[in-house]
Amino acid sequence: MPRGTLTSAPLLTLSSQELELRLQEMNQQFEQVIVHLPALSESKDTQLITRYLSGVIYTVKAGTLSANNILTNIDKLTQQQTPIIGAILNNVADDELETEETKQQLIHQNEDLLS
Repeated sequence: MPRGTLTSAPLLTLSSQELELRLQEMNQQFEQVIVHLPALSESKDTQLITRYLSGVIYTVKAGTLSANNILTNIDKLTQQQTPIIGAILNNVADDELETEETKQQLIHQNEDLLS
């Protein structure tokens, strides 16, 4: 569903009871309601709307945020008492899919199989 046209300031819309009622209606009508939101670090709007959601899947583009920034964002969600139901790390480069630890585990597993 498109967002439609704004008739008032985003802050008023996102903090209104009407938004909460609309989301409740959609939750009753559909099994899952997915709301695509801007990054927590880029918009206060995200923090306003998450309080009306039953959960959040936290998505991070690889290489864009430090671990401390990610933890800060997760803190923002937990302060809102929004359950984090999953996390996605996207746009990971192929050469970064295997860590040194994983490579060592594979070597040891292969050694165990051969012995």
